Amino acid sequence: VGQFEEAARDEDMAAGEAREKCEAYPSYLFVALRGDAAPVYLAIFGHVLLSVRPDDSGALSVHAIVASRAMQTADAPATPDWLAYLILDVLVDAAADQVSSLQAEADAVEEL
Repeated sequence: VGQFEEAARDEDMAAGEAREKCEAYPSYLFVALRGDAAPVYLAIFGHVLLSVRPDDSGALSVHAIVASRAMQTADAPATPDWLAYLILDVLVDAAADQVSSLQAEADAVEEL
Protein backbone atom coordinates (compact mmCIF):
# COMPACT_ATOMS: atom_id res chain seq x y z
CA VAL A 1 0.00 0.00 0.00
CA GLY A 2 1.36 3.35 -0.95
CA GLN A 3 1.89 6.06 1.60
CA PHE A 4 -0.72 8.30 -0.05
CA GLU A 5 -3.41 5.63 0.13
CA GLU A 6 -2.59 4.82 3.76
CA ALA A 7 -2.65 8.51 4.68
CA ALA A 8 -6.01 9.02 2.94
CA ARG A 9 -7.50 5.97 4.67
CA ASP A 10 -6.18 7.03 8.08
CA GLU A 11 -7.45 10.58 7.52
CA ASP A 12 -10.93 9.27 6.66
CA MET A 13 -11.02 7.19 9.82
CA ALA A 14 -9.68 9.95 12.08
CA ALA A 15 -12.16 12.48 10.71
CA GLY A 16 -15.08 10.06 11.00
CA GLU A 17 -15.65 10.30 7.26
CA ALA A 18 -19.13 8.92 6.61
CA ARG A 19 -18.97 8.76 2.81
CA GLU A 20 -19.43 5.21 1.60
CA LYS A 21 -16.61 3.77 -0.45
CA CYS A 22 -14.82 0.57 -1.28
CA GLU A 23 -11.15 0.73 -2.20
CA ALA A 24 -9.01 -2.19 -3.33
CA TYR A 25 -5.37 -2.23 -2.31
CA PRO A 26 -2.83 -4.90 -3.23
CA SER A 27 -3.14 -6.77 0.08
CA TYR A 28 -6.60 -5.83 1.36
CA LEU A 29 -9.97 -4.26 0.67
CA PHE A 30 -11.02 -1.12 2.57
CA VAL A 31 -14.73 -0.44 3.02
CA ALA A 32 -16.21 2.68 4.61
CA LEU A 33 -19.93 2.95 5.22
CA ARG A 34 -22.49 4.62 7.41
CA GLY A 35 -23.63 2.58 10.34
CA ASP A 36 -26.70 3.19 12.46
CA ALA A 37 -25.03 5.89 14.57
CA ALA A 38 -21.46 6.20 13.31
CA PRO A 39 -19.29 5.31 10.34
CA VAL A 40 -17.98 1.75 10.13
CA TYR A 41 -14.65 0.89 8.51
CA LEU A 42 -13.68 -2.60 7.41
CA ALA A 43 -10.23 -3.71 6.30
CA ILE A 44 -10.58 -7.16 4.77
CA PHE A 45 -7.29 -9.03 4.46
CA GLY A 46 -6.74 -12.61 3.32
CA HIS A 47 -6.95 -14.06 6.84
CA VAL A 48 -7.94 -11.10 9.00
CA LEU A 49 -10.91 -8.76 9.30
CA LEU A 50 -10.44 -5.45 11.08
CA SER A 51 -13.56 -3.45 11.86
CA VAL A 52 -13.35 0.04 13.33
CA ARG A 53 -15.96 2.48 14.62
CA PRO A 54 -14.80 5.96 15.73
CA ASP A 55 -16.96 5.71 18.84
CA ASP A 56 -18.51 2.81 20.65
CA SER A 57 -22.13 3.65 19.87
CA GLY A 58 -23.55 0.26 19.05
CA ALA A 59 -20.24 -1.41 18.19
CA LEU A 60 -20.68 -4.11 20.79
CA SER A 61 -24.26 -4.83 19.76
CA VAL A 62 -23.24 -5.18 16.09
CA HIS A 63 -20.42 -7.57 16.97
CA ALA A 64 -22.66 -9.53 19.36
CA ILE A 65 -25.24 -10.02 16.60
CA VAL A 66 -22.50 -11.04 14.15
CA ALA A 67 -21.08 -13.53 16.67
CA SER A 68 -24.55 -14.96 17.25
CA ARG A 69 -25.22 -15.33 13.51
CA ALA A 70 -21.78 -16.89 13.00
CA MET A 71 -22.52 -19.50 15.67
CA GLN A 72 -25.94 -20.23 14.12
CA THR A 73 -24.27 -21.05 10.82
CA ALA A 74 -21.39 -23.10 12.17
CA ASP A 75 -21.05 -24.97 8.86
CA ALA A 76 -20.01 -21.76 7.06
CA PRO A 77 -16.30 -20.91 7.14
CA ALA A 78 -15.45 -17.95 9.40
CA THR A 79 -13.37 -16.20 6.76
CA PRO A 80 -12.79 -12.42 6.83
CA ASP A 81 -14.99 -11.83 3.78
CA TRP A 82 -17.84 -13.89 5.26
CA LEU A 83 -17.61 -12.03 8.59
CA ALA A 84 -17.59 -8.70 6.71
CA TYR A 85 -20.74 -9.85 4.92
CA LEU A 86 -22.36 -10.57 8.30
CA ILE A 87 -21.44 -7.09 9.58
CA LEU A 88 -22.93 -5.50 6.46
CA ASP A 89 -26.03 -7.67 6.81
CA VAL A 90 -26.56 -6.52 10.42
CA LEU A 91 -26.18 -2.87 9.40
CA VAL A 92 -28.61 -3.27 6.49
CA ASP A 93 -31.14 -4.97 8.76
CA ALA A 94 -30.87 -2.06 11.22
CA ALA A 95 -31.38 0.43 8.40
CA ALA A 96 -34.40 -1.50 7.13
CA ASP A 97 -36.11 -1.06 10.50
CA GLN A 98 -35.44 2.68 10.39
CA VAL A 99 -36.73 2.94 6.81
CA SER A 100 -39.93 1.09 7.77
CA SER A 101 -40.43 3.41 10.73
CA LEU A 102 -39.92 6.49 8.57
CA GLN A 103 -42.32 5.12 5.94
CA ALA A 104 -45.01 4.56 8.58
CA GLU A 105 -44.47 8.10 9.88
CA ALA A 106 -44.73 9.55 6.35
CA ASP A 107 -47.93 7.57 5.74
CA ALA A 108 -49.41 8.92 8.97
CA VAL A 109 -48.57 12.49 7.96
CA GLU A 110 -50.18 11.99 4.53
CA GLU A 111 -53.40 10.84 6.19
CA LEU A 112 -53.75 14.09 8.18
